[in-house]
Amino acid sequence: MKKLLSISTLVLVSSIATASDLSTIYRQAASNDAEIAAARTEREANGYNVTIARGAILPQAQASYSYTHYDVEAESASIISII
Repeated sequence: MKKLLSISTLVLVSSIATASDLSTIYRQAASNDAEIAAARTEREANGYNVTIARGAILPQAQASYSYTHYDVEAESASIISII
């Protein structure tokens, strides 16, 4: 009976430890899985596409400014001849 009790206790303790380890293992596997990473990337890209599509229906504003400065120096001479 003591042997059965100690085996039961050992199985129970190991199953609790395994459950914690299994959740850790699952998280690590999910973070390193290529298919999950591809799906996550596709979901993020689709989110950006929504933002880009929404930009087409938003009001558009455009402004422009131009400044031109001309600095001209000219010398002129007039010759008047009287005949």
